[in-house]
Amino acid sequence: MLKFATNRSKKLMARSSQEEKWDLIEDIDDAFQKWEQAQLQFNMAQGQDEVDYSIFMLEAAEKRLTMLLRRAKHTKLRAHYYVKVQG
Repeated sequence: MLKFATNRSKKLMARSSQEEKWDLIEDIDDAFQKWEQAQLQFNMAQGQDEVDYSIFMLEAAEKRLTMLLRRAKHTKLRAHYYVKVQG
């Protein structure tokens, strides 16, 4: 009975680990989209205040994306990713 509980615990841990990896992939995708939005906002900024704010948002988005990519590398996350094609 103890062996069954151990195997079940391992399966539950593996499942939660897989869910964490999917969550990380979703977070990276979200961070990348926010980084793209920050770039667009910077490119369209008018006036010193908007430029300053856009720079702040762009730097924050870059730091978040870098942090998440570092976490993915640390967990040895591997995922096939798609490339957006503009047409």
